[in-house]
Amino acid sequence: IHIDIYEKISLLYRGSLLVRLPFPFLPVERISVLLRIPYTNDNFQSCSDHNCMHGQCIRYFNDPDKTTFCRCHEGWSGRYCSVEHVCTCASGSLCIGILPNNQSICVCPIDKWGSRCLLDDHICQFNISCQHEGLCIPFDRYSLTNKQF
Repeated sequence: IHIDIYEKISLLYRGSLLVRLPFPFLPVERISVLLRIPYTNDNFQSCSDHNCMHGQCIRYFNDPDKTTFCRCHEGWSGRYCSVEHVCTCASGSLCIGILPNNQSICVCPIDKWGSRCLLDDHICQFNISCQHEGLCIPFDRYSLTNKQF
């Protein structure tokens, strides 16, 4: 399982994690993993794989085998960033890939939400409870509200 980490406010890329499945041959697998996210992006290490055509070679920061992958530039996807696609994410969001049905994978800025980041999130405009120069951060609409475990 590949997990990308972005800062919520700036959308700055912080690195990627790799979670290996112990039994990849099973049709369904339940995993439990403690994710240790670095405080800064200092652990973000690039590599020199020249196969990344329209992207950057990145090393997973939690993998002792030093496994790498190609992090594609916007508008490119595929293992070596060689497949061009049209991004349909809203302006100001990040387009980080494409699904098999040609739908863009979007990372939304703090005031937008939805699959293409087209919907405005006005909750912080009405929130007056932040004190001492605090910052209102909207609730993640993709999180589960009922804890069902």
